[in-house]
Amino acid sequence: MKLFLMLMIASFTYIYASVIGSVEYVQGNVKVKSSQSIKKVKVQQGYQIQEGDIITSYKDSYAKIVLVDNSTLVLDADSIVHFGSASELAQEKGRVYYKVTSKKVKNSFKVKTDFAIIGIKGTTFIVKAEEQKEVLLQEGLVGINSIKEEFELYRKKINADFEAFKAQQQQGFEEYKNGYSGYEKVMTTKAFDLQKQNKLSFDQNLVKEDSFEKDDYKEFEYFEKLIDEI
Repeated sequence: MKLFLMLMIASFTYIYASVIGSVEYVQGNVKVKSSQSIKKVKVQQGYQIQEGDIITSYKDSYAKIVLVDNSTLVLDADSIVHFGSASELAQEKGRVYYKVTSKKVKNSFKVKTDFAIIGIKGTTFIVKAEEQKEVLLQEGLVGINSIKEEFELYRKKINADFEAFKAQQQQGFEEYKNGYSGYEKVMTTKAFDLQKQNKLSFDQNLVKEDSFEKDDYKEFEYFEKLIDEI
């Protein structure tokens, strides 16, 4: 009997410890596949997310998720997120809004994609893992780390600087012809930081950094309106 109780307590502790968040709101068709199952089941409001869960939102659907540290995620339609732990997840597809609470450097929250690993320490941002691969940072700081080869980072230049740059860097002409007109190659690196009100666009290992434009602010307004309506 004593052994049975000990096993029950250990089992309960394991299950409790593996809960990393809950689904606060669901709209439309959202499903979950747990690490213990081969089937996807429909997610209900209040569902407790376990380590290993894969949440998928389908057409015209979205879900608001709150992690145990009160960080908030909103999965837009046609998105897939694999929850590895309370501090690390993989965004496999789609567009996801993140509002992450402050964390110590050693416990930095991480989002893995197929184009970069994004380390966060208290911030609000959007990741697009679609045909157009982007990271948009509204508040805070994120560290961008390469999964494979080094990034070639280009930053937008103001017109006057760009004209001077063209005059001095004729060897860069082919880069401008190939779609990098108006950008200066800043560095080749495996990791760098992105500051707030800036965004990144990824094309393999080529990365372009721009400051926010009007449409970028609208991206955040869209998600914030969803949250306010819940």
